[in-house]
Amino acid sequence: MLSRAEMDAGVPVLEAKVASQRPEAVCLVGKSIWEAVWRVRKGRAIKKEEFHYGWQDESENMGAGNGWKGARVFVATTTSGLAAGMSMAEKEAIWSELGRWVVKRREERKAEAAASAPAPHAPAPAVASNQAAADTTASADNAVEVTDNATPTAPASAVS
Repeated sequence: MLSRAEMDAGVPVLEAKVASQRPEAVCLVGKSIWEAVWRVRKGRAIKKEEFHYGWQDESENMGAGNGWKGARVFVATTTSGLAAGMSMAEKEAIWSELGRWVVKRREERKAEAAASAPAPHAPAPAVASNQAAADTTASADNAVEVTDNATPTAPASAVS
């Protein structure tokens, strides 16, 4: 486990990686990582009433700057036994919120890609060989696959 000083030192590194990669969202796994981000940003510990799991306020986006509003932040409970004070149902509720968002965004991105994809071309005119015909015919399989950008960009203890 990282010390408090190590976690605090990692915050600017994490912010820089998020700014560089520009993911739509970042999931921080574990309360202690969010506490480190809060300490570094605000110069004080987070108060009990200020902390909550799930989506954080847009003002807390990570990596913002240079005209980019930053990545939304989702704070999830650790999956380890360290969160023994939470029931499995409580942990599942937190992770399910993120899961529903991921599924929704995948569906939205798929619809956006389909809407912006060029219309299939008319069949190519007859040509001398099958290969030439294959080279000139559009394929519906040329759709762009969208992947999630919420990939860890810092030590495993910092982001998941």
